[in-house]
Amino acid sequence: MKLPYLYLFGLLISSGQAFLQVTISLSKVEISVGQSKYFTCTVMGDPDTIDWYNPQGEKIMSSQRVVVQREGNRSWLTIYNANVDDAGIYRCQASDSVGHLQEATVVLEIYREPSPPYVHGQPGGGKSFKISITKQDDGGAPILNYVIKYRSKDKEDQWMEKKVLGNKDYIILEHLQWNMGYEVQITATNRLGHSEPATYEFTMPPKPNIIADTLFNGLGIGAVIGLAVAALLLILVVTDVSCFFMRQCGLLMCITRRICGKKSGSSGKSKELEEGKAAYLKLLLKEENGKEALSAETIEIKISNDIIQTKESDSKA
Repeated sequence: MKLPYLYLFGLLISSGQAFLQVTISLSKVEISVGQSKYFTCTVMGDPDTIDWYNPQGEKIMSSQRVVVQREGNRSWLTIYNANVDDAGIYRCQASDSVGHLQEATVVLEIYREPSPPYVHGQPGGGKSFKISITKQDDGGAPILNYVIKYRSKDKEDQWMEKKVLGNKDYIILEHLQWNMGYEVQITATNRLGHSEPATYEFTMPPKPNIIADTLFNGLGIGAVIGLAVAALLLILVVTDVSCFFMRQCGLLMCITRRICGKKSGSSGKSKELEEGKAAYLKLLLKEENGKEALSAETIEIKISNDIIQTKESDSKA
């Protein structure tokens, strides 16, 4: 007949003639890499064996770095110079003469320095650069802060240093120099120490065109095209006006001739008549031998009558 069992605080207790109760002094222990720690396992009852098992489920045998000791109903597990691989759940298991088993567990967490963060970046506004930080292994403890060191690739420059909280995922480096290369080192820190530095290099872009940035910053494509068309029209107008005054050509001259063509034609005809009159007078004033044939007054009257008749003919036409 099997004996009934009761579960109390995770412990198996027999209600028969014999029972075992196993306890460990601590249920969870946190230590850092390199530290040493021991655990005490106490068994109530009449244990025949008390054994310790590692996180891989293997029975622990004493070695140079891990030691198991027993005295009566107590057993001690001591871990010296702990490393990351020592982390996990350890079991203390007791058995009696009739084969009843009971065990208790303890969780061992190993804290260590964090791993270097992953770093990448992109140009910020003006003479600044944005460095993005991605957390990797925090070593089992929260990241307290990131320490950023940076300098130009000129080895004579001193390292500049900044510090940001561990919950930040970027930092802005300001007041940098145009077209200059920089190197960056970023270290993650937790309460146990700091990581190896993550390195990153970048080059600032050349100095931008200040005039272009001032005029066109914030303008859309349509506004830029409109300004370009307006500038082209202004150049064409200035060129046409210059051609009009200097060489009497161009679109403005063509328009002027169309508008003022009739007036210009009448003026031209009058000018031609005047020039004909002057030539005719010179011919009539002298004969072949150089003597005057008609007086100037007579010729003037004749020419005037001819002009009047010509104007009347034009008006009738």
